[in-house]
Amino acid sequence: MSLADVLKRPLRRLVPHEGLVIDVPTWNAAHDYHSYHQRLHALAMHSPGVITGLEVVAWEPPGNSIVINPGIAVDAEGRTIIMGEPQRFQLRTGEPGTVYLTVQY
Repeated sequence: MSLADVLKRPLRRLVPHEGLVIDVPTWNAAHDYHSYHQRLHALAMHSPGVITGLEVVAWEPPGNSIVINPGIAVDAEGRTIIMGEPQRFQLRTGEPGTVYLTVQY
């Protein structure tokens, strides 16, 4: 979802009042508001990409393993991706060259 798509969707905030019944549709509407508001902020103020961390380093001893260190990113939908612990990956490629890693929500 692009920033333009998020902007097209009207934000409807739940206004609490005495006697408000919190049923499933009301609960979902309240959470949708906050979710879309957060995604709007992420896309408009930060844009998709790495916010902090997520450095890729060679595993010791060097070989075909790498480690992605903890960090935070925003995906193209405006969702926050949090990697709280280092992740080790074994690269299985027979030829030298550039390898692309994708982290997704």
